[in-house]
Amino acid sequence: MEHCSFTGRAIWLKRSSVDALRSRLLDLQARLQGQIQSLPLGNEGWLDTERELNAAEAALSQLGDWRLG
Repeated sequence: MEHCSFTGRAIWLKRSSVDALRSRLLDLQARLQGQIQSLPLGNEGWLDTERELNAAEAALSQLGDWRLG
């Protein structure tokens, strides 16, 4: 019985991580879109957002759950 509760907790933690990454990914996509649309010449701050977005996408892919909905 203990093993089942541990397994359930591990599944919950994975789902929680996936949900948090999914939320962050959506936030980063929206931020990047806004930054690109209002991009003044010479501003490269959007590169940091793009790097973090790529990292979030890679993390979700590694967790085996890339679905956004």
